[in-house]
This record gives sequence, structure tokens and C-alpha cells, in this order.
Amino acid sequence: MQDTKNTKSKNPTKIVKFLTEIKVLNRNNGMPRKLEWTVLFLIAITLFVSHSYNDIIITTRHGLNLWYCLFDGKILNFFSYNAGIISGNDFFMIPQNAIYNFFIYVIFAIWNFPLWILENFAHVDVMNNFFCLIWSKTMIIFFLAISAQVLKKICIELKMNSNLLNWIVFYYLSSAFVFSSLLIMSQYDIISVTLMLIGLLMYLKGNMKGFVLWFMFAITLKYFALFVFVPLILLKEKRITKIIMYFFSGISLTLLTNFIFSFDKSSSVSTVFLLEMLQKFTNQVLEISIGNTSWFYLLIILLFIYCFYKEIKTKEELDKFSVYVSFMSFAVFFGFTNSHPYWIIFILPFTLLLIFQNAKNLRINMVIETIMSCALILAQMIVYPFCFSDYTYKAMLLPRIFVKLSDLPKLLTTDSLAKHPFFNLFVMGNILPLLIAVFVACLIALAVINFPSTKKEKVIDQEIDANVIMVRLLLGGAVCLLPIAGYFVSVIYKLYFF
Repeated sequence: MQDTKNTKSKNPTKIVKFLTEIKVLNRNNGMPRKLEWTVLFLIAITLFVSHSYNDIIITTRHGLNLWYCLFDGKILNFFSYNAGIISGNDFFMIPQNAIYNFFIYVIFAIWNFPLWILENFAHVDVMNNFFCLIWSKTMIIFFLAISAQVLKKICIELKMNSNLLNWIVFYYLSSAFVFSSLLIMSQYDIISVTLMLIGLLMYLKGNMKGFVLWFMFAITLKYFALFVFVPLILLKEKRITKIIMYFFSGISLTLLTNFIFSFDKSSSVSTVFLLEMLQKFTNQVLEISIGNTSWFYLLIILLFIYCFYKEIKTKEELDKFSVYVSFMSFAVFFGFTNSHPYWIIFILPFTLLLIFQNAKNLRINMVIETIMSCALILAQMIVYPFCFSDYTYKAMLLPRIFVKLSDLPKLLTTDSLAKHPFFNLFVMGNILPLLIAVFVACLIALAVINFPSTKKEKVIDQEIDANVIMVRLLLGGAVCLLPIAGYFVSVIYKLYFF
């Protein structure tokens, strides 16, 4: 009996040793291994080549048209030139105006200059050629890679320990928000995020001119950069004249470009679009005695007041609160407005900086962040099914290799599920409110757990739980791969049961 007990007691040790030898368990948590990077690559490349979205398709066309405007001497008529045009892609046929600031189209034009050459001189159908579409989408990966490196430099500036530095890039790239916002919906908000992070790095280094300069370009691309720009100014600067000077310096390029193109009547479409977006800030209504206001306006103003009256005494304190108020600005935005699903990429780097900055609570922070990400994306699939439906992979690789979508029954697409009676009765009425509650609760939990301490703390040589990160990667990847899984269910049904 004793030998039997000894044998049983050794079995778990033998299993762990075996799994360690075949590198399933990560015994050395110093940095990501080839296994983690391989799993990340397989998930990312699958999503990257399988999905696209109308926004990047039409903006690619607008960027190509910028070259035609330039060589035709009609650059000031850019918005009229792009009024109500279609992209030329066989699957994305919705007419659309150029609705963003001019500089976003400059970036698209520069990146896609090779496509303009192919279209103009070789007469290649660049809007339907798979490799040309991939080239356009690769711009997102380019800025994602830059933002990851800048994020690591910010962590160095924040004096994080070596273990955290070794993992921050992988943790960032393996986020479910990267999968959904960038790889599925092909959103180019990552350009503005990259410029914001460079601006934050300048701010932490004490370079206010560089801070204003980079945010000036970030604000020009997307006004969301103001959510970080304003609190950071108020946190560091208490002189009213200086605050006003920094603010108008930050929006100066936006005002200038808007003025230059204001003589083009079609540019007014961008103003209408902006006003429509501002309406999202007032969706969550707070009723008071004299009328209604917005929870977003109330909370963001309170945050601004807090930043202005917060007295910063040390560089370490400035570093901590800079990250915290940046996170809080976007937490208020996403927690109390009705936002589009692809905008969520804006909060991601500040969330990761927040939780990595709090090394002693890192594990629970990672668990909360994982739950928050998965809950929100599932909620987005319910509210915005078209962002994840077969609509997103019509022009990409899957139908070119397997079965065309027109030949498939729509069994498990997000669009078809949204039309099912069960969806409205149970999913919309019960599951969706629960997912939203989980997301908001996680935001609040992160805000409470990671409120900066004003006491000077020693740098903790925190070890990373690689297993938690691997589970996070697999869960986020599984959620984001659900639409593709639905496609293959339809393929199998078509081939074997239909």
C-alpha cells in the first residue's frame, strides 16, 4: 500500500515534468517563448487575411484619388473630387464622401502610392486584387508595430522592471482589442494612437514642445486625442494663459486645414459627420431639475477639474497620474457613451500601462482585463453584427480558397443570428445587459485597484504568470475567430449535408 501511495504522489510531478519537457508549461517566465509567438502569429495571420471592412476600402480609394487631384492641379478640391464615390471594390459598393481631416488621406496616399502606380500605369484593378488589398491593410500592422515599440519605451521611462519590459510588447499585440479593431475591422485609428503614445513619451520626458507637436498631428487625425491631451496639460500646468496656449497650439493644425478646405463646399460633410459623432456623447442621459445632461460630459468635466487641482510634487507622481488620467478619460468615454466597436483600440495602450505600472496587483489586473475584453467584443458582436459578419470577408482570402459566400447557406453568421427570434427574446434582453455590466464593472475595478499611490514605492521585480497570458491569448483569439468558425460550419454543411 505504501508503494502505491508513493507512486500516486509522484504522478503529478511526473506529469508536470513531462509537460515542461515538451514546453507546454512555461517554467521560465522571463520572456515570451516561440510557442506564445507562434500561437499569436497563427491567430493574427488568420484574421488578417480573412477580414476587411468598408472603411479601409473606401479610404484607400480616397487616398489614391489624392494623387489624381494632385497631378490634375485640383488638390484644394479634394473633398469635391471624392464626393459620393464608390471604392471600385465588387463587394463594398456603398457611395461615401471623404469625411475625415485631410491629413489622414495624405497618409493613405503615401502608403498606397505603389497601388496608384499599378492602377495608373499598369491598369491593375487594385481595389479587387487580393494582394493590393493586403498591402493597404499592412499599413495598420506598420503603425501597430511602431506603437508597440513606443509603448515599450514609455515603460522604460516609467522605470518598469525587466520582466515587465520583456512582456509588454507581446501582451499588447496579443490583445483581443487588437484582433477585433485592427485585424477584423481593419481600422486605422492605430495611426492616431501611435502619435498619441509618442506625444505621451515626450510628455514623460519633460519635452512639452514635442508633446504638443505630436498631439497636434494626432488630434488632426482623430479628435479622440483631445481626451488625453487636455487632462495631461491640466495635470502639469496650472497657469491659465499657458493652458490656453498649449490647447490652441494642439488644435492649430486642425483649425488651419479645416480653414483651407472650407472653401470646398463638399468639406462640410466632415462637419456633419462630426456633429453626428458628438450626439453619441449625450446618449446616456442624466436628468436634473432644469433639464437633461450627459453622464459623459459630467464625468469628463469632473476629471478635468481633478487634474487641474491635483498638485504634482515629484516626477514619479507625475508618471503615475499621467497614465491614470489618460486611462480614465477613455474609461469615461467607453463606459458612458454609445461608441463604435473599432474605437476601443484607443483605450488599450493606456489600460496596459496602468496595469503593468501596478506590479503587485498584476495578476488580478490581467484577469480583469481579459474578462473585460472578451465581454465587450461579445457585446459588440450582438449590437454591431455587421462588423463581424460574412460582409467582412467577402473580398478576402476565404471565399477565394474555399466556397464563395453566394453559394453558402447563412447558418451561423452574426447577421443571420441577429434575425433569429431567440436573439431578441433572450440574447438582447438578458445576455447583452450582462456583458455590458461586466465590461463597465471591469473598467471601474481597474480604476479603483490601480489608483496611484503618492507614497514612494520600491520597484518590484515582479515575475509574469505566462500561463495567464497564454489563456488570455487563447480566449481572445477564440472569441474573435467565432465568425470564421461560422463560415466553416456553413462550408461543411454545404459540402456534406446540403
